[in-house]
Amino acid sequence: MAILTLEQARAVLSIKDADPARDLLITEFCEAVDAVVEGYVDNWVEQRILKFTVPASGVIRTNVLGVISGVDASGADVDVSGVRVSPQGLVSGGPRGVWQMTAEVGFERVPPAILRGASEILLQAWATQRGGESAPAFLVPYRAAAWLDPLVSGGGFA
Repeated sequence: MAILTLEQARAVLSIKDADPARDLLITEFCEAVDAVVEGYVDNWVEQRILKFTVPASGVIRTNVLGVISGVDASGADVDVSGVRVSPQGLVSGGPRGVWQMTAEVGFERVPPAILRGASEILLQAWATQRGGESAPAFLVPYRAAAWLDPLVSGGGFA
């Protein structure tokens, strides 16, 4: 799942007709925008499966949709049936200490502020196709930052 679908991206760019070559380029731009947005808000937006370390504090900085499996420090499998991750990132029901978790992260539904921020970034990035004065010198324009800033460092993920 991309932040912006091809149809949404075409609407943002005011492109009405499908063109396979252009659609491929739009899709590539959307994938790049996804990376920029996720880097900017320092969190996963697109759904994916990740393996990561749960620190001894039991607090992680990512939005978890579901815990799939786990391995403790000795390498033994962890029963994750009771493991929960709060919207604030507090892991409960798992082993004490540091352990490895495999989980599905991202959003079931992308928040509207992220859609708007991604749209603004796409508009600015697409403008580079025209070159000259219309190509901005910054990757995250102020309008995109205004939508995304409240979500930086998990501020709006709860």
